[in-house]
Amino acid sequence: MTPRRYRAKVSPALLPFGRRLRRFREAKGWSQESLARRARDGEGVTPQYIGAIETGRTRCTREFAEAMDKVFEADGELVALWDDLVKDSAFPVWFDWVSIEEAAVELVSYSLGLVHGLLQIPEYANVLLYGDEEAVEARMRRQDILSRVEPAPPGCSFLIDEAVLQREVGNPQIMYDQLNHLVEMSSSNLSIQVVPMPG
Repeated sequence: MTPRRYRAKVSPALLPFGRRLRRFREAKGWSQESLARRARDGEGVTPQYIGAIETGRTRCTREFAEAMDKVFEADGELVALWDDLVKDSAFPVWFDWVSIEEAAVELVSYSLGLVHGLLQIPEYANVLLYGDEEAVEARMRRQDILSRVEPAPPGCSFLIDEAVLQREVGNPQIMYDQLNHLVEMSSSNLSIQVVPMPG
């Protein structure tokens, strides 16, 4: 039996950026190979990388968007599009929870394995996200909803299993800082309760 091939998932947030990049490329009459050779100040990238960006299967860095903006003389259009769409797409394609959190009036969560993403410190998130700086920054930006002024922050109730607080993520210092952060986060619109292991 032949192994099953999985198609790369397409991110709805990345598609508009990729389509615009493709339109710029096609307006110049360039192939993906031709654009790939021009990327990174002539150092180049693979044509497959250009294809993956254009079809929304991968995200590029802001530096790449800036370089392409110069190549196409796009007057900042690609960079602005990157800021609007690609910057926050460090989340997996299947993770569409960000927009729901932003619109929520009330959030309730029960965490069995880890501290909820809205309550994580950068160091804790960094361990979980294997040092992916963009993903850590995106996770930290999610927390902006907790301190925003307009609209008012959602009311939040976080139930955390006791085992979560005992499970070491990273090292003892990270856990110490994370636990202190949880204490500091308790406020009038944010409730954190620990569910004891016996029940």
